[in-house]
Amino acid sequence: MYWLMNELKSVLRGLFKLALLVLTFSLGVAFLLAAIAVVMVTALWSLLRGRKPAIYTTYTQFRQASQAFRQDGAWPGQRPPPGVNPEDVVDVQAHEVSEAPPRSIERDQPPR
Repeated sequence: MYWLMNELKSVLRGLFKLALLVLTFSLGVAFLLAAIAVVMVTALWSLLRGRKPAIYTTYTQFRQASQAFRQDGAWPGQRPPPGVNPEDVVDVQAHEVSEAPPRSIERDQPPR
């Protein structure tokens, strides 16, 4: 009798785990679809108002910020633009900077 109860418990435990797995997967897919729907609605809303979507502006800001980290204006693995030699070295004339006297903080602040 014990072996029958043990088998029944293991089958029910397996079915419960499978049900939890299916429920978790469906909840994840539902959240993903909801997020995609929200992004699409906000993009359409901003386009209807005549503004660029926030996703587009954020992407362009990140792309412009990444320009500083590009070597010679090209992505790594690409050839630089014509006329740019990556082996050119630019020398600058070094000069000393005299130390200016420190300014008072009170003078720099506007009167209240």
